[in-house]
Amino acid sequence: MLKSKFLSASILSGIFIGTSFIPFPPWASIFAFVPLWNYWLHETSTKKIFWSGWLTQFLLTLIGFNWIIITIHDFGGMPWAVSALGLLAFCSFATIYIPISGLLFAFIRKKIKLSSLQSILLIATLLALLEPLVKTIFPWNFGYTLMTLPLPTYQVAEWIGFEGLSSIIIFLNVICFCMVYPINKSITKLTGGLTIVLIVSTLTLCGYFLKNRLPENDQSVRVGLIQANIGNLEAQFKLHGMGFRGKIIKQYLDLSKNEKSKNNPEIIIWPETAAPTKLGPKNTNFYNKNLKKSLLESDISLITGAYTKASTGQTSNSVIFLDKDQFVEPNYSKTHLLAFGEYIPGSQFYPKVKAWLPQISDFKAGNGPQVTIFKGIKFGIQICYESLFPRFSTQLSKLGSEVIVNVTNDSWYGTYMEPFQHMYMTLARAIEIRRPLIRATNTGISTVILSDGTILDKSPMDKVWTHTYDVPYTSEQIQTFYSRFTNLGFYLKLLLLMGLIVYGVVQKKKL
Repeated sequence: MLKSKFLSASILSGIFIGTSFIPFPPWASIFAFVPLWNYWLHETSTKKIFWSGWLTQFLLTLIGFNWIIITIHDFGGMPWAVSALGLLAFCSFATIYIPISGLLFAFIRKKIKLSSLQSILLIATLLALLEPLVKTIFPWNFGYTLMTLPLPTYQVAEWIGFEGLSSIIIFLNVICFCMVYPINKSITKLTGGLTIVLIVSTLTLCGYFLKNRLPENDQSVRVGLIQANIGNLEAQFKLHGMGFRGKIIKQYLDLSKNEKSKNNPEIIIWPETAAPTKLGPKNTNFYNKNLKKSLLESDISLITGAYTKASTGQTSNSVIFLDKDQFVEPNYSKTHLLAFGEYIPGSQFYPKVKAWLPQISDFKAGNGPQVTIFKGIKFGIQICYESLFPRFSTQLSKLGSEVIVNVTNDSWYGTYMEPFQHMYMTLARAIEIRRPLIRATNTGISTVILSDGTILDKSPMDKVWTHTYDVPYTSEQIQTFYSRFTNLGFYLKLLLLMGLIVYGVVQKKKL
């Protein structure tokens, strides 16, 4: 019987959570944890609580992030069998904070005395506290799913970030728990339902207020995005031989010249590693010279993803600024490298592992967030999944960025789930720091989100596409509440946890 409850609770919560994340609608977000928490509330075995949470996180990761197998195969260069094992390994640890929260709950519960409602509140607090704290390769949360809904609740991220919105959703699970299981007489189905409606209504009204109180934009830049639909460079090499670099650069240049003649953008943006060669003022290779000559002839100012050579001799994944035939510095090199794609974790301590896995790149990481003034505009740059780290973007805001540019290559991840997940998680940063964000991708989805959360035209996937946007921005260097107090939510949840523990200790001493 207990084994049956173990499996049913874990599987139900795993399915509820996994099917409530992008690209699925957040249909079960506010009650997804109820089955698992009910099992934890009545289970006395610490071991069973941990493993039930582990099974839940394994299933939700398998449902929501199964595209990892494609990434390991295409980006890491691994055989499909090894990629499948890599997926299973990823699912085993990707959201490990869920079983860890259960483990901590089981430990704390033995030391203190709490009611059933207080126990569920303790579980929710631990989960909300650990969600952003435990580091994962792809840090997702429930808050991002709100961007797919027509309500402006996500605008509140200007105050609390998407981490804060995720915490609210987790605590809504507490109310739903009380509606399903009568552990507190004051929270009935009626009062619980009304409370949820009140919370969602308040968030919605606040969202409308925040969107409509933004300062007027006093500047604008006209940018052209070029999506050449070129992703996997190994495939291009096999198709075109050693001339693949020239072939790719020519295709981007032809598309750029055409967009320049049609819509006359002030700046053209190419995506991550669009120029598949080393660029920079210190490079004098043929592609460098030819690119500068073509840009000068076509009167094009360019921001592009490319490779640069680091002082260590390693290659860096970078963004280069070219004002026609002149390099504008500083360029930016990617700081948050992708594990097992751009570097091997631990290789700095044991270099021999690089020889064992020669198919994995050994890139040099950059020095952190930075702003480059280009054409009179302060650009903050994110490369690929750096956009998933809120504190990276809040730092760009504090450095004075006026416009954020994200260059991404999502061609390694398939077309069903990851491009949509990555897009919304990237666009979320614009709400948190109230800066327009331009997203240029190799194969889609390319788009622009304004500081008020308006998402402009999105590119199709796996198609050649170009588009020019007029991007308004403000020269007024505002800092959102979330930018200034990014860690406040963490401290409030920590305070709640300490309060519950102290209360439980006092109650136990009274017995």
